[in-house]
Amino acid sequence: MALLTGDLIRLVETPKERAVAAVSSLGGVAGVAKALGVDLGNGLDGGDTADLATREAKFGKNFIEPEEPNTLFELMWNAFQDLTIIVLTVSGLISIVLGLTVEKPKEGEPNTAWIEGASIMLAVLIVTTVTAVNDYQKEKQFRALNAVKEDEKIKVIRNGVPAEVSKFSLVVGDIVRVDLGDIIPADGLVFDESDLKLDESAMTGESLLLRKSPTEAPFLLSGTKVMEGVGKMLVLCVGESSQAGIISKLIMGKSTSSGAKPPSPSGPPTEKTPLIGEKSTPSEPAHHDEDVVVSPLQGKLDQLTMLIGKLGLATALIVFFALVIRFSIETFAGPDGKPWSNDYLSDYLGFFIIGITPLISKKMTKHIVGQSFFQLIVLLTMTFYGDIILGVPSGYKTGPSIHYTMVFNTFVFLQLFNEVNARRIHDELNVFEGFFSNKLYIGISVLQAALQVVIVQFGGLPFKCKPLSSTQWLICLGIGAASLPIGLVLRLIETKDMPKGMGLLRDAEPTEGSTERGKELWSRGVMRVRTQIRVVKAFKRSMGRRQLALNN
Repeated sequence: MALLTGDLIRLVETPKERAVAAVSSLGGVAGVAKALGVDLGNGLDGGDTADLATREAKFGKNFIEPEEPNTLFELMWNAFQDLTIIVLTVSGLISIVLGLTVEKPKEGEPNTAWIEGASIMLAVLIVTTVTAVNDYQKEKQFRALNAVKEDEKIKVIRNGVPAEVSKFSLVVGDIVRVDLGDIIPADGLVFDESDLKLDESAMTGESLLLRKSPTEAPFLLSGTKVMEGVGKMLVLCVGESSQAGIISKLIMGKSTSSGAKPPSPSGPPTEKTPLIGEKSTPSEPAHHDEDVVVSPLQGKLDQLTMLIGKLGLATALIVFFALVIRFSIETFAGPDGKPWSNDYLSDYLGFFIIGITPLISKKMTKHIVGQSFFQLIVLLTMTFYGDIILGVPSGYKTGPSIHYTMVFNTFVFLQLFNEVNARRIHDELNVFEGFFSNKLYIGISVLQAALQVVIVQFGGLPFKCKPLSSTQWLICLGIGAASLPIGLVLRLIETKDMPKGMGLLRDAEPTEGSTERGKELWSRGVMRVRTQIRVVKAFKRSMGRRQLALNN
């Protein structure tokens, strides 16, 4: 009797209490192998490419199609969902509208009030685009690495001799050799086993190790791990027809080709699996559970997130109202108070934008306060004494001037050089490590510098700038580059020496090692302990029998 994909899936999904009987009804492992046209001793013919191709076409390829990646526009939309980005976008639009409709330019001068709002919108576009491109590259690299990781070598028997083939080349009918630590690559029937025990918690949630044998539990499920013993497996279901494949398709919200249900530790599937070529009866659409079970850790993290959000909102409101009250008192109160004008709407909008501030950790506080203090001293000195120090006419109460253009230019380059400091978030001393390997960062930095040159040299009245000479450019660059040594000094300051309460968030330290490596070491340690316990018990039994013999 020939077996089709649907037959094999139903066979694998047979409840545990009827599994042995189901296999026996087909003639045992030997009968199933005969139906699949394979010899248990020799395995498949590795040189018969036509037979391998036929099996792959009939039963499927041992590959689970990954979820479709997000497009660049979808990633941009996801980046735009950030609350701060949304608020800035709305604020920018309002600023543009107010600049074009409310604020009136001086006679003979063009209306430049809309530039601030347009700059905010441009910044939002740049941030969302850069975030999306960065996420797209990371996702692409992750998929490439994951593909390499998944393409592991599987130990099989072909032509009667041990061999290794790619996991993706595994076909129904292959004989797989399973050993300690192996991840089962497909669903199959076990035979020639020796004390074989598997961890099926990833598939069924069962935490205890399950013994596998043709007379107890004959089926091995893909994705489970061999914790003890060795054995062989006759492959029955591969790829999207395997239990791991069925679950993956359901998680991705796609219907499986066979209509099968995922494995259940408590009983048989609730829906019949049709054979290949049969029409499946449409079932009722699945209803998503409204009550999602949340782990205690996730619950605490959600509470922490809500607390951080509330603190951030409270901080933003305090800053906003403080700025509004101060400005209102200084502008409208007292005998010199000015009458209300719609032009002041832009000021209040600016206060609202300033109020959007993030919560920070101690390390962030250290760098933000340190750099802000340094930049404040530099910019105030240049603003009030720059004309004397730099030997240029004062820009106070004048139009575009070299004096204030240099202040603006220095401010921008202080930020650009401080971005280099921000490349390392754990106080690493070498901020230039991997600098030239990050082409995206270099491209963005060059673009920022180029835009600054265009604004200063050609911005003119709209940006209130005057062109600078090469010497003046070098002065601005030199002062801006001072952010690098200041950053080095700040990194040398230990956060433990800082006062408590300076940061609202704990600093995240870099983790070392690999999670997978840790799991592997843990499994090996558990196996060693179990082996030692068995040795001790065997030794005790031997000593007990010896003592009993001596007493008799």
